[in-house]
Amino acid sequence: MKPFLFISAIFVILAGFNSCSLEEYDETNTETEESTPDTVYINHLMNKAFLNSGSQGLTIECYILAYPFSVKNVKDSIVVISDEDDLQFEVTQNEMGFIDFVYPLTLTDKLGEIRTVYNVQEFATLAGACFPSVQTSPGLYFPAYAINRENSCYSLVYPIHVLDESGMDFPVDHETDLVYLLAEKPYFFHFPLTLRHESGLEMLILDAEMLIQTLMSCNGSYHTDSLFVNVNQFQVIGCYEHVFPFQVRLVNRALPFTVENENILAEIYLQNKFESFVFPLQLKDFSGTEFTINSEGELNQKIGDCFVDGSFFLLVLGTPLFEPACYNLNFPVRSTTPFGNQKTYQNYQQIQAELADSLFYQSNVVFPVEVTRISTSETLTFNNVLIF
Repeated sequence: MKPFLFISAIFVILAGFNSCSLEEYDETNTETEESTPDTVYINHLMNKAFLNSGSQGLTIECYILAYPFSVKNVKDSIVVISDEDDLQFEVTQNEMGFIDFVYPLTLTDKLGEIRTVYNVQEFATLAGACFPSVQTSPGLYFPAYAINRENSCYSLVYPIHVLDESGMDFPVDHETDLVYLLAEKPYFFHFPLTLRHESGLEMLILDAEMLIQTLMSCNGSYHTDSLFVNVNQFQVIGCYEHVFPFQVRLVNRALPFTVENENILAEIYLQNKFESFVFPLQLKDFSGTEFTINSEGELNQKIGDCFVDGSFFLLVLGTPLFEPACYNLNFPVRSTTPFGNQKTYQNYQQIQAELADSLFYQSNVVFPVEVTRISTSETLTFNNVLIF
C-alpha cells in the first residue's frame, strides 16, 4: 500500500501566506500604483488534509470528506475532485494552489456520524472539537481541542492557555480563538484549566491524567470508570481484556457500532458516546484464555470476581483522599477485615491513619454505602463493588 499522501503539496501557494485559517491575505500588484488589493480568504484546514490510498475520500482531522467534492483557487476557479486519481493529478500537475472548499460539505466522523458544514467558520469549529488521537498524547501534555457540549458533558471555561510544540505559551480568551489556532497547527493544553459540568458545577483539572478521568466520568457507567482504564489501556475491562472487534450501542444512535480497536473505544468513552455493550461479548483473561459473556448481569458478575478482596480500598480511591476525587463518602461507613472483624469509620482522618497498614488493602466494604457525587451533588447508593 502506498504511504499517506499529504495534500499540503497541492496547496503549496499557501506557504507564503502568513495567516490563520480565517484571516486574510492582501495580494497587491506592484506593477501599477492604481490597482486595488484583492482580499483572499485562506482555509488552513486544507493543509491538514491527507489521503490514505484506497480510501473513499480526504481525511481532515477526525472527518472524512467523501468524493466528489469541489475546491477553488485564488482566481475563484472551481475544480471538481471526483476520485483519488483526480486528487493525485491536482497534486502533481496543478500550479495554482487551492484556498478553500466549495460549500456545503458533508463530513463523516470515525464513529459514522454525518455532519454538514456551510462555510469555513463552521468547518473550523467542527474540526476544532475533534478528539485527538490517544496515541499522540505526549506524557503529561494533552493535545488541545474544543471541549464542549458536542463532545462531552463538560465544557472548557475560558480564558485558558495552550502551548505550541516549542513550549511557547498562548492565551486563549474564547472558543473561537482556540478554533482558529487549531486550524493552523497543533497545540497542547497548559494545565491547570477549568471544566464546567452541564449541571453548572466547575472542576479544576491539574494534569492530563485528571482530564482523561474527568472526561471518562461523563458516560455514567462503571465499565468506563474502571481502575484499570487509563491512557492507552482502554482494551482492559476489570481484570480482563476485550477481544476486538465487538459491538456497542452509542448515545442517540439506533444501530450498533463496531469497535475495531482500543483507540476507537477510547474515543467513544472520552466523547461521552458509550451507552452499552452488545452481547454476546468476547473477553480474555491475562493468561490469554478467551470466554463469552452473554448478558449485562453475567458481565457484572465476572468483573465482580476480579475484586474478591480489597474492595474498601477501591471505594476509597474515588474520594478526596486521592485525585481526582469522584465522590464524598457519607459517613459512617464500615469495612470487614481479612479476619472477619468489622470496622466503622466516622471521617477521612480515621481512614487515612490506616493507609500504611497492609491489611487495609485486603479489607472489603460492608454494603450498602451512600456517597455524594462531587460534580453534581447527587446522592448515590452503592450496593456492590461494580459501581465504584
